Amino acid sequence: MNRSPKIGGGVLAGLLLIGMGSAIGKQDQEPVAAPVTSVTTYTQTQTQYVTVTPTTTQTPAPATEEPAPQKTWSPGTYKVGEDIDPGTYVSDGGSTMCYWARMRNDSEELGSIIANDISQGKSRFTTKKGEYVKISGCTFAKQ
Repeated sequence: MNRSPKIGGGVLAGLLLIGMGSAIGKQDQEPVAAPVTSVTTYTQTQTQYVTVTPTTTQTPAPATEEPAPQKTWSPGTYKVGEDIDPGTYVSDGGSTMCYWARMRNDSEELGSIIANDISQGKSRFTTKKGEYVKISGCTFAKQ
């Protein structure tokens, strides 16, 4: 007869029970976690630069008024159209002697005189642009 080793039914049943018992006993244990996959997150940041230029608000300068035209002309020599306006000038003369002269230039030479007058009391002359006027001893006002 052929004698091959045989595993007895009792041994086989015992191995099965041990395997089942160990499988049943493992139900009370913590479950083993699945392998973790590592995830890396990259955040891209863009930096924007803004140039800020400070501005200043200027308060407009108050309107400057033109100086009031000169109303009276004291003794002196004036160029008509620059220092004194063309036109007619009057003096009340007062009690003193008053002299005026219209001249071609300011040399005050006798040949440069167009017209002149020495008066005591009221006096008047009319002058044109480009002439010179000399006043002495009184004050004249433009009429």
